[in-house]
Amino acid sequence: MQPVQTVVSRIHLEGQPNFRDLGGYETDDGRRVKTGEIYRSGELSHLTDEDIAALEGLQIRTVVNLLLPEEIEKNGPDRLPEGVYEDLQPIQGDKAAE
Repeated sequence: MQPVQTVVSRIHLEGQPNFRDLGGYETDDGRRVKTGEIYRSGELSHLTDEDIAALEGLQIRTVVNLLLPEEIEKNGPDRLPEGVYEDLQPIQGDKAAE
């Protein structure tokens, strides 16, 4: 059995400490996810202006937001660079378990 390789490529953002590049992870067929293509994070409502500039440098075009409307209302909408498309796809707790 081969050891599990952990890939963690955090990108420092003041307003979201859990922003990561998913590049480097191995897929089921043995290939690897390309670096700089897919990122994951927690909510982006507390990003600073410097954070937004960092995201602009990553050339992110789309953000898929999985938060519920009440979570967005409580914490505020995502702060994103100009022109980034935000796709709202809330995950309902009961539906996620199905």
